Amino acid sequence: MNDLPIVYRERVRPEWVDRNGHFNAGFYMVAFDTAVGPWFRWCGVDRAADGERTHGTFTAESHTLYLRELEPDEAFLVTAQLLGFEGKKIHTFLRMHRADGEAVGELVATNEILSLFVDLDQRRAASLPAAVIERLEDVLRRHLAVGVSTLSGRGVGLSTPRPEVEGSS
Repeated sequence: MNDLPIVYRERVRPEWVDRNGHFNAGFYMVAFDTAVGPWFRWCGVDRAADGERTHGTFTAESHTLYLRELEPDEAFLVTAQLLGFEGKKIHTFLRMHRADGEAVGELVATNEILSLFVDLDQRRAASLPAAVIERLEDVLRRHLAVGVSTLSGRGVGLSTPRPEVEGSS
């Protein structure tokens, strides 16, 4: 996992602390979303990779897993791993860790996202350009060599099956 880029470093800000005295779930999402910008810059995907700034990314789907609590003013960092891409879509797995000085500490949360590459003038998904595909192929090869977390690909649910409800389809 040391081969994954650290794309964001922060401390739990006072305004991110809820009435229970810990990092509020909604602000985990703010932190993860903030990490996506540097991640896509690192990958060469974001608007900075497009000289005319006509393309960007939108999140189409997201799943967050909260594993450990972060305390007020505690330092954390976010790493990013490319899990795949095709056509207009990019699949990323973000990990939030306690920051142990400059090192990656205990895993506290994950955020898995499916992003769309978007033509900002048309406000529609667009095919990834050849130069971006080439860069992503290189990143994917290196990131899959790290291994894929068993925490990725999860959904929300219980271990007991839900009863079928007529008309729910």
